[in-house]
Amino acid sequence: MPAPWIDISLPVAHDSVAWEGLARPRLRFVARIDAGAAVNVGQLDCSLHTGTHADAPLHVLADGAAVDRLDPALFVGPATVIRTANPDAITRDDLRACGVGEAAWGGPAAARVLVATPSQYDGVRFPAAVPHLTPDAAGHLAALGVRLIGVNVPSLDPLDSRGMAAHRVVFAAGMGVLENLDLRGVPAGTYDLVAAPVRVVGADAAPVRALLRRRRAVGRPSLAR
Repeated sequence: MPAPWIDISLPVAHDSVAWEGLARPRLRFVARIDAGAAVNVGQLDCSLHTGTHADAPLHVLADGAAVDRLDPALFVGPATVIRTANPDAITRDDLRACGVGEAAWGGPAAARVLVATPSQYDGVRFPAAVPHLTPDAAGHLAALGVRLIGVNVPSLDPLDSRGMAAHRVVFAAGMGVLENLDLRGVPAGTYDLVAAPVRVVGADAAPVRALLRRRRAVGRPSLAR
């Protein structure tokens, strides 16, 4: 029997906070059965960065690709979950301490790296700071051929960043970005990931329903591209 799927998505709810100062989601019904309509029809108004979502290059680059232009294959396939301990940053040394780039690193699951920092965002109480991905660590991942980086916090960069250096390094390498993953209780290891973003034309981000399923141990072929 295959392993069960694990939902690693934060919900989009009335009390969700995409970013400090932004309006919270509003779900309203423009048609209701109890009011005489044939069906219920809901309309959701919220930031595209609410809950678990994928960033597109357009988020940080004026001429960057929108989310509907991203290759969905970036977000579907083998992945590795690592758990870091540094409360301030995700550095090259932190990645190496988790085996990323060491001699045993490789195989299909090395193509996508999901980082469970010690500061899991709950989607409601927006943090003052998060462990951010350093540009050096982003370059390390790019050099290894990693195709996707995912984190359990609202941003790859410091929350007060204006240069968005980590995002820029990642996007320059053609990598995908997932933010606000819910990795509570997910052990480090190799998984299958399904987390393609909604195809919102012209958007800088889009929500995803991110799912993991534990992979059986296999050999260590070269990094899957």
